[in-house]
Amino acid sequence: VNPTAEIVPTKHSVLDPAALFGTARFSMKRAKEHPQWLKEAREHEHTPETVEYGISSFIYRAKRPFPPARLDALLEGGLPGGVIRSAGPIWVANNAKEALTWNQVSNTMELLPGEPWLAAKLPVAQWPDDAPAWARTAPHGDRRVELGLIGMDADVAMVRRHLKRALVTKAEFESGVWGRHEGEYWWLLGTQANEALGRA
Repeated sequence: VNPTAEIVPTKHSVLDPAALFGTARFSMKRAKEHPQWLKEAREHEHTPETVEYGISSFIYRAKRPFPPARLDALLEGGLPGGVIRSAGPIWVANNAKEALTWNQVSNTMELLPGEPWLAAKLPVAQWPDDAPAWARTAPHGDRRVELGLIGMDADVAMVRRHLKRALVTKAEFESGVWGRHEGEYWWLLGTQANEALGRA
């Protein structure tokens, strides 16, 4: 890149700082004479990384939870190719008290205990001002799935469909659903039951 740069041999990367600092070797005049000086700015040749490497980012949101069994199947099968990073809080149907934190990097995936849902610990009147407005009147409060994803040549529509298929269905969410996970029964009250209880 710079044919005039000085090459300083080292042993085990040991180098006297004086060889780097205070040398007064940089010359703006010589830099401006280089044929590559501000080439991208002058010729508009810069290709954004999003285009060059096919990088995209998007957010997946849902107000329905993952049933434990479908979440296990989703994690076992993995997300469709191209998702290189994803993270965020998720709602799992057998845990109404706290979120789980989804954290995926390439082929590594982990679910960690997250923060308690506001709806599980405080009356709506005591929620902070920045709490989402929609959650204040939702039957299940602020419980949700909210994932930020980064992909490389990812099929975003396919990823969304893959995640949606693992959620409680709309019909299940309306009528209620239950199951058994790790030897314990769980249930999710449906919209109809919540309306009967005056929660909707």
